[in-house]
Formats: sequence, structure tokens, C-alpha cells
Amino acid sequence: MLDESPNETNTTVASQRLPNTLFSKVSDVQESRLAGYHVVYSRSGATDNASGFYAVSPITKSQPRSDAASRDAIRRGLYEAKQEVETMVASAREGDLMELSSAGFRLKETLRQLWGFRNEREEDWGDLLNLLQGVLEQVEFEQFKVEQCAVIRRIICDELGDGIVDIEELERSISALRRAGFDPWRGISGQV
Repeated sequence: MLDESPNETNTTVASQRLPNTLFSKVSDVQESRLAGYHVVYSRSGATDNASGFYAVSPITKSQPRSDAASRDAIRRGLYEAKQEVETMVASAREGDLMELSSAGFRLKETLRQLWGFRNEREEDWGDLLNLLQGVLEQVEFEQFKVEQCAVIRRIICDELGDGIVDIEELERSISALRRAGFDPWRGISGQV
């Protein structure tokens, strides 16, 4: 709800926090440097210039926040996931179905813990982690083939654990999962 008067340079906007109040910009500076708004009108019909000044912070696209403790927890989680998937590959190669299953469940738990840090990384990292978790729900671990375990290892080691994940890594991982016999979209399609 914008209202610009022809003789003023102020812009009036409706408030989401105070639904019955309109505000006017304090200055014509660039929006990202805007200091705040003065109340100029209330829907009750009363002009209310004396209500005060409301400071605002610029709205920016949400950037992943990352502190040292979170980065370390992600690093440790990825290290643990790499160890578990290596155990899965070795167990599948040796035909040790009990160890393959145990390592698979430990990997699922590790990925679940990493999911708690999805907002600390880029959006595509979280999407890839989500797809991988869905894939691990599709087949009993005892039925995983060496090639399937190797694809999961490559995704964890080369995509999730190696730098920034963007759309290219996501698409490459989806293709690899499909070639390995997984349906990356099954987990979110409701057909688990």
C-alpha cells in the first residue's frame, strides 16, 4: 500500500508488525541506508506525527550464518559421514551385510545431525543433503551394491564435503544417483 503525494518526496508504506499504521520515510536516501520511519497515519483516521520514530534494518537476502563452532561441527559430521560410507563400501565389497547395515544406519544418523546445520551452508548444500537422506530411505542397506555405495561416497566426499555446492554439483549428483538405480525424488514424492 504505497501513497506518494505529488508535493512530497516521502513514500508512505503499510506496516506488517503494526497492521493499522502507515509510515513515512525519514529521508530520501537509498533504501539500504534508510534510518527509519515516522508514523504519519493510523487507520483509525487520526494523524499521529508524535507517535515516534521506528528504526528499521534493511531487508537482505538471507546469507548462511557461520560461526567457528558450526563450521567445526559440520567438518566433524562430514568426516564421520565419510568414515561410515567408506565402511559401507568395504562391507558391500566383502559381503558383510551386518556391518553394511550398521554403517548405513550410522550414516543416516550422521546426515540427520548435519541436517541441523543446513542453514549454515548454501541452499544447494542443504538440498543435496536432503536428496541423499531420501535415497538412504529407499532400499534396505543389506541390498546396497558396491556401485551404489561408491556413488554415495563420491557425493559425500566430492560434493558435500568439498567446497561450495551449487546447481552444477546438485545436478551431477542427481544424475549419478539415477545411474546407480536410485530415485532422488522419491523421498519428496510421497512414495517412500
